Amino acid sequence: MDGNFYIPIRWASKQLGLATKWNEERKTAGLTTPSAYLEWDLERQTVSVNGASMPLKETSFISEGALLVKLSWIAQYLQVQYAFQPNPSRVDLAYVQQMDTAYRESNYSEDT
Repeated sequence: MDGNFYIPIRWASKQLGLATKWNEERKTAGLTTPSAYLEWDLERQTVSVNGASMPLKETSFISEGALLVKLSWIAQYLQVQYAFQPNPSRVDLAYVQQMDTAYRESNYSEDT
């Protein structure tokens, strides 16, 4: 659509082990990513990044009940890299999860 590639946010968050949360009362969808908190306000037609709002139409749209988000916009927050493949038409996503601690080869005391 419009020369951009969009992905369903629920699918993307599930693939990365993140949880999209729907707030029925406020009609918002929220997602905590590795680098930001994103919230889509469907009634106001806005999306917020750590509280700073912008028009929803710049980043996302609803299709058949699914929230689709522009990959080039959301990739930075999901910390994914992507590559468009023309034949067959597809997108490859790469995600490397950050470690909480440094990797240790073994428990051997001389191994640092």
